[in-house]
Amino acid sequence: MLGQQEAVAVMQSIRDWLDANTLPEMYGAEDDYYLGQTPAYRAGNREMASVSELRAVANVTPELYRALAPWVTALPREVGALNIHTAPAQVLRSLNADDDLTPMDPTLAEALVSRRKETPFEGIDDFIAQLNFGEGVSTSGLSGVLGERSEWFLMTAVVEVADRNAHLYSVLHRSSGQVEVVARSGGEL
Repeated sequence: MLGQQEAVAVMQSIRDWLDANTLPEMYGAEDDYYLGQTPAYRAGNREMASVSELRAVANVTPELYRALAPWVTALPREVGALNIHTAPAQVLRSLNADDDLTPMDPTLAEALVSRRKETPFEGIDDFIAQLNFGEGVSTSGLSGVLGERSEWFLMTAVVEVADRNAHLYSVLHRSSGQVEVVARSGGEL
């Protein structure tokens, strides 16, 4: 889909969208780029409120947005780690060795999902051992992004009101045995 140079440009543009400063990364974009668009707008310079904000980020094409949207999220607070027991293969493909932007081989991602159906991973170290990226390849960065539980959930529903359908979304956060509704939105189909 994307070459490494395009992937770096997308990553740096997203980083610029999220950071508070107005200094662009080497291949990123800040206000100087966005103010030249029609219509002109500014970089977010904050956390995203919705995945749909990706459509406004430099270097994110409509095709890339459609490919990413089902697999990424924008949450209103710092989130926990990626759950190794429930993450789909498409999300697992984002994991790789340190300093390697190459996506995980889809066959390996599918094999990890199949394996955990038969025999759950004993823990994060067991999961990382299954990655088998090669001898001497560093994966120390993975430990900090992996976990074994989920705290955030997206509940979606389609409801019919007065012969019209509407999508309803609720972002839920589970903590200490309590579930809190963090955000709600909806829209007509």
